[in-house]
Amino acid sequence: MRPVDRSNQLITNRTHEAEQLQQETRRIYDSSQWVGPLGQCALGPIVVWQLWDRISAPVLLGWFLILAAASLSLTTSLIVPSLARYQSSSGMPLLAGPCHLVFGLCYGSLLWLGPDLVAEPELRWLCLTIMFAASAGVSTGLAGLDKISMSVLGPTWTLGSLALVVKGQPTLGAGTLLFLVIVTIDQRRSGDLFRELIALRVDRELRAESNAWAASHDDLTGLLNRSGVLTGLNELESQPVTAMYIDLDYFKAVNDQLGHGAGDQVLTEVGRRLSEHIREEDLVGRFGGDEFFVVFARHIPSARAEQLGRNIIDAIEHPIDTQFGAARVSASIGVAVGVCESGKVDDIINRADGALIRAKRAGRGRALAATDGR
Repeated sequence: MRPVDRSNQLITNRTHEAEQLQQETRRIYDSSQWVGPLGQCALGPIVVWQLWDRISAPVLLGWFLILAAASLSLTTSLIVPSLARYQSSSGMPLLAGPCHLVFGLCYGSLLWLGPDLVAEPELRWLCLTIMFAASAGVSTGLAGLDKISMSVLGPTWTLGSLALVVKGQPTLGAGTLLFLVIVTIDQRRSGDLFRELIALRVDRELRAESNAWAASHDDLTGLLNRSGVLTGLNELESQPVTAMYIDLDYFKAVNDQLGHGAGDQVLTEVGRRLSEHIREEDLVGRFGGDEFFVVFARHIPSARAEQLGRNIIDAIEHPIDTQFGAARVSASIGVAVGVCESGKVDDIINRADGALIRAKRAGRGRALAATDGR
């Protein structure tokens, strides 16, 4: 498990908030994506059936074909992969806006289609009921998606209101226009609230991720901390591992001569160099101070592991440039080879620690493997 540059990760997460908002918007849209097509399958035939003898057949059939074409286009944009990948800036299918606009124009034109529709109360209220049904389906099924909603609501009620006013129902026309204003304001507010709630949710998830990361990682180096290493060892239960307990030699001199700022940069660089010696499935952590711990998720014979430890020491001993001056440190390494047993993962750490103590007593700057007696 390689270290993570936490600051870069947080910046990346913040950068992706807009993308996450788009994804959430699309997820909610997808949950009701069939409201439009299915609504047209129900409402379109009802209009044709109820108004068949009140509107000329060519006009009514033309109206229905336009509605059906928009419905088919919307359905196609949802189920055909080559079309579904084309999305608007808000994350919606690219065809969704134009298709819903056609729906709005179709239902808004109802009261214009026949000369008797506004004059006869029964037909007038039938048309208004159908327009309300179309609006309700969009407003509830696409809650918060104000651009899609308004692409239906705007033309529907603008055209309907004008028809009522022009054809002798000014009071009712004014009422439907007022309805449009109220719904527009509500859609804007619900859209803003939707985005705020999603932003809060994204922020909460980021905070949870940050807290989970902090619980298992060292804040300075981005490596695992002791808790994170123990968790990783538990996940390697019953598997052979090779562990290295690493303690920096002469690190106190760096702090004394160059300051703690230089010391922090040395620790970070050592962590980076250690990470270059591991694979994705291996573990590297900092136990605190100048102590590090590496776990190779495989069996490495003791002699070979000691040689690998010496290679790591050579890498650590290369001078480290800090903004306070060049620093040099060495390291002593204790190696332990074994199997992670359930409930006994501390054993491999203790064996490596015992080997580290022997390495320091033997003169530092060396790697020693644990013996059977530690």
